[in-house]
Amino acid sequence: LVVQARAVTSVQINGPALRAIRERSDVSCSALARAVGCDVSFLARVERGEKRGIRAETFDLIVQELHLADRRALLAHPY
Repeated sequence: LVVQARAVTSVQINGPALRAIRERSDVSCSALARAVGCDVSFLARVERGEKRGIRAETFDLIVQELHLADRRALLAHPY
């Protein structure tokens, strides 16, 4: 039996927390979507909690664009 470790490809995100942090940062949904390379309707669905899983790469870009010191602020299950 061979078991291979899989890289994390999806991150469960807290959409309402994303929206609150984005708004506090004075960044529009469309500007953030453009900066991270995703569709604004996708990001809006994430913020409304309709979509929780996002690509790990997109998550990293959101953290970077919003200048978050602690990425756990956006995680659906931070601990």
